[in-house]
Amino acid sequence: MRKYAKSKYPEHIAYLEEICKPFNIDVSSLINHVLSKPVTINFHPDRFSNNGKTIIENLLEQGQYYSQFRTGTTNGGKSAFIGGDRFLWEQRIFFDAYPPEAIDRPKYGALNIFQYLDGASVRFGSCFFTLKKDVIYRCTFAYGDSSTNPDTLCTSDTFAAVLANIFIDVKSN
Repeated sequence: MRKYAKSKYPEHIAYLEEICKPFNIDVSSLINHVLSKPVTINFHPDRFSNNGKTIIENLLEQGQYYSQFRTGTTNGGKSAFIGGDRFLWEQRIFFDAYPPEAIDRPKYGALNIFQYLDGASVRFGSCFFTLKKDVIYRCTFAYGDSSTNPDTLCTSDTFAAVLANIFIDVKSN
């Protein structure tokens, strides 16, 4: 992932510098400011997992948030199985980093840039929790919905990719 993101990093930084220069905004400071915002994971507490218990019951008992591959719970398509749509796009966007039989796979959250009171992705649940700040360095970021095969994927050290694409969209729309 990092290698892929770094290949376009100079291009993204140059674009951001061009956009920010007239406003005397330091690109590194802007990136650091955005990345200082919390990552939240929204969830529906009353949805049932494949063990017959609700998500909130499992969280309280297990003390850990698991992926759809383990819980069978989803806010979208039920394709968390070998050969399913979710499996295929996760293999694609994470460059086959996860063995096919792995059930401990990525969990999905969002960077709460605007610090919404109900979390960054309320459509994925009425409740949310905030991850510890150091988790940001283990996150993969996508510009757009990660299930739609986004072109922009990056990590915190190459986050210029997401910001550049936000500015490109704002400028063209």
